[in-house]
Amino acid sequence: MHRRQFIAFGVVLPLAACHAVLRDDPPLIVTGTLNYRQRIALPPDAAAIVQLVDINGKAPPGTLVAQQIIAPAGQVPIPFTLRFDHNDLPRQVDLTIVARIQAGPRLLFVNTLRTRVRPADLGRPFEIWLDPAG
Repeated sequence: MHRRQFIAFGVVLPLAACHAVLRDDPPLIVTGTLNYRQRIALPPDAAAIVQLVDINGKAPPGTLVAQQIIAPAGQVPIPFTLRFDHNDLPRQVDLTIVARIQAGPRLLFVNTLRTRVRPADLGRPFEIWLDPAG
């Protein structure tokens, strides 16, 4: 009886380990900084929200792929890192970075230019420029 359990354990464990190795891809990473041109300091309660969104054929807001909330935001440039699993994405994606800085419910800055993320861009940091809200 013990021999059968040992044989079964010896077969199942390596198969489970192979499956884990095949499915355990490292996450893809998008990095960069948020900036704005105005020479003003952010309030102490400011938070930066950076999102990676798939807008493939959809009206905004699209599908959220990754998000980072940086609170308190500090001062510019504000670094960000977005991690996501490419296995969870559909085959056809149109990824873009959406960023904003807010203090409580009040929107202070937002990116107005579309920043597309293509596979070839994943190794370089993105510099996102924000404009005053309103």
